[in-house]
Amino acid sequence: MFILHVPKFHKVGDTMDCHVNGDPVRVTWRDEKTLRIEPDDVRPIIRQQLDGDLICFICADAGMSEEEFEVFSAPDGFVVAAKGGGADS
Repeated sequence: MFILHVPKFHKVGDTMDCHVNGDPVRVTWRDEKTLRIEPDDVRPIIRQQLDGDLICFICADAGMSEEEFEVFSAPDGFVVAAKGGGADS
């Protein structure tokens, strides 16, 4: 899972230069539910929201689907967790 912030003027179809884990990458907002880290690392968007002048994307790992995660309300926002990933599963 990773979180990426981009300026809110970006839209579906845009490719942007970013840093992921400190490494320079190109990310394409492929469609409403998908980001792609160029050239072929496709990430489903679990949640996106405006955060001031930025869009915050929370994405699943490559090869996972957004249905494998749950989003819970929290006092300061929300929490994203993998379904069935706890010690009691």
